[in-house]
Amino acid sequence: MGVPQFAILFSLYVVVSTVLCFGVANTIGAAIFYLPLVVPLHGLSLVIMLVLGITKRQHAIRFPPSLVYCVLGLQALMVLSSPANCFGIKQGDPCYSFVQLWFVRLFTTETVETMHLTVPHWTWIEQSFPVFVLLYVGTFITLLIRLRWIPNAN
Repeated sequence: MGVPQFAILFSLYVVVSTVLCFGVANTIGAAIFYLPLVVPLHGLSLVIMLVLGITKRQHAIRFPPSLVYCVLGLQALMVLSSPANCFGIKQGDPCYSFVQLWFVRLFTTETVETMHLTVPHWTWIEQSFPVFVLLYVGTFITLLIRLRWIPNAN
């Protein structure tokens, strides 16, 4: 794949990924992890990819597909476990995760406003969010480090 094409696809991924993260988890708990870790990483990598897409136009790019799958899988886990609903939660208590909010909306008659009264927390999912964020950031950085630019022969 050429560097300009990769830079465009990568840029689209970063923008959609950032919008998805904030669209799904618009709580303070999620912002504490997204703002200092994910957003700067996405922003810096976006700038780097756009600069490389312009300066290395004649190069091809190689990357390990397994790392791409790991990044996408960890992002999915990060989004699903992200705190999505803190309505009615006391300060210091965990917020409901996106996957639990989605499950409650599909399979129960509870509303977002009343689920804190009757629906128990899935604490193992709620507490895994910071771990998934750190794993995602580490894998994303590893992917960036493992990118290789190869000059084209033409």
